[in-house]
Amino acid sequence: MPFFINIRLPDKSSLLLEIEKEWTTDKLKEEISTKTKHLDKNSIKIIFCGQEISGEETLKGYDLGENSTLHVIEVKSAGETAKIFGPAAGIQREIAGEGRRVKYFVYCKAVCGSVQPGKLRVRCKLCKDGAITLEREPRGWMDVLRQNVIGITCHTKDCTGNKAEFYFKCGQHSSVDDYDAVVLNLVCTNTTDAVCLTCGDISDPVLKFPCAVQHIMCLECFREYCLSKLNERGFQAHPEYGYTVACPAGCEDSLIQESHHFRIMGNEQYSRYQQFGAEEWVLKERGVLCPAPGCGQGWITNDSGRRLQCSEPQGCGMVFCAECREAYHEGECDLASIQQGAIASINSADLSQTQQDRLQSLDTIHKTTKSCPKCSTPVERSGGCMHMHCIRCKHEWCWLCLIEWNSECQSDHWFGDNPLNNPLNYHIEFID
Repeated sequence: MPFFINIRLPDKSSLLLEIEKEWTTDKLKEEISTKTKHLDKNSIKIIFCGQEISGEETLKGYDLGENSTLHVIEVKSAGETAKIFGPAAGIQREIAGEGRRVKYFVYCKAVCGSVQPGKLRVRCKLCKDGAITLEREPRGWMDVLRQNVIGITCHTKDCTGNKAEFYFKCGQHSSVDDYDAVVLNLVCTNTTDAVCLTCGDISDPVLKFPCAVQHIMCLECFREYCLSKLNERGFQAHPEYGYTVACPAGCEDSLIQESHHFRIMGNEQYSRYQQFGAEEWVLKERGVLCPAPGCGQGWITNDSGRRLQCSEPQGCGMVFCAECREAYHEGECDLASIQQGAIASINSADLSQTQQDRLQSLDTIHKTTKSCPKCSTPVERSGGCMHMHCIRCKHEWCWLCLIEWNSECQSDHWFGDNPLNNPLNYHIEFID
């Protein structure tokens, strides 16, 4: 079936050519020579993704698709040859399986908004042109993901670039646009029919964690795993990898390094992921988060005073107390009276129904929660022990004492303030 490809000529002009995959390289060169009228088919080479298309073989063996770009370069003499490598060869050997074609996978943000099969491409790092020859083929993922690893010869006039830049395109639509997709190097073809760590089913593709065991998880289970971790603030803040998770089996050295894997959760949840990650970083740096509903602006401040203001225009402008995170006030913080006083001062008759509903919700929150002593996040206790874990700042504190959890709290009132509720105080008598 015929389809169109773009031919990039040595003078930087382009030629749209209709071809068929049954064509040989010689046939392709003849067509280019005929269309241009100034290029001799015996004095040109055709390069696709760093690989020379040559010989009597047909174009079927190359990953050509609609609007793929081929580069034409002129050789100095008819007998000149060069060894040109294909950029995919080394990685394909690293992840290939028997009897099943291995694919790369990317997250396509621009068009598809989902995980899709991807296409590996290579260009000159300096001029961004694809008319290059590689000094050697990549031997694995690290040759592709790291920068300035593989040298090149760039055939673009006056370009002095000598390093390759690998990139990926979504395989579901035209590759002529400027958008580069992000490769998901942990998502791969399930060549061995491995079962999912969570559900036990066999799926394809799958996510392979970077642990020594290389545990497998289907993409749906991985999505649910990430959502669960996100909801309970179970992601880890890593100085190099950012806000991430590890293999659910508890394996060492299993943190996911590329954050775009978490886009599998969907755009809305990925936005929450980014927000939580930013909050984690601000709190880790001993910064401040604005307590105003719907704001959450964070910043690092050197101000040691109690009066803080959420800076505009990014923030909401709220002025609040650095200690209790309520509206700024004079005198010592009395959180309960401040909250109740603020609510009591509002005349509900002057409010709309929506505003009254929000006021009622706020009143309920104030009556049924306590604020984390460290970050002032409202926390509700619906049962269990007095040992509280703040999901926002990770602070561990006592529900009764409102101080950092310690051995005395554990000994005196771990399960409540009534000694009879503490199993350590139970007295058991054996009656004959």
